[in-house]
Amino acid sequence: MIDEPNHRALPRRTAADTEGNTQRVLGKLENSDRDLTIQKLLANSGSLFRPFILISSALLFDSVVPRQTIEILILWLARELDVPYEWSEHVSMALAAGVSQSQIDAIASAEVDSELFSGEHLLAIDIARHLLAARTVPAETFRASVQTWEVSGTLDLFAVIGWWGGMVRTLIDGLGLVRPDGAAAP
Repeated sequence: MIDEPNHRALPRRTAADTEGNTQRVLGKLENSDRDLTIQKLLANSGSLFRPFILISSALLFDSVVPRQTIEILILWLARELDVPYEWSEHVSMALAAGVSQSQIDAIASAEVDSELFSGEHLLAIDIARHLLAARTVPAETFRASVQTWEVSGTLDLFAVIGWWGGMVRTLIDGLGLVRPDGAAAP
């Protein structure tokens, strides 16, 4: 017998069936293009929901690192770590942030090179590779990151890698999410 994915046991929460901060934040998300399946599921946890939204939003929209670079990195992590749900959610976000379809196709086929990607994009991916493989960043790479994005951007980049490569991935895996509600099979 095959078990149902864990997320099927949870209601998709909405502003209509929540209250307080959760209701307010869900209402804003529902009126935007950022109304995501994972958020509806995490709204079942009053202690996790709002901080999850705040951290995700800060990393996506308030970082010194350009949004395009962050979206390229999130897609690279989704492909590298085999997280199809994250890939599905972020392709449209990446396109909106200025990532080209050619770049998305290159990431999907693991052909990330200097022909389609800037030095900043490649530096961000290099940092992620180091962190995933060795859990550290060589001093020379760290200096290049600080020179490119200053200390605050470098810390943001580490947080993006940890967030989408660790925390968000763990939540997706634990819930058994493969694709967003209403999305076609990968």
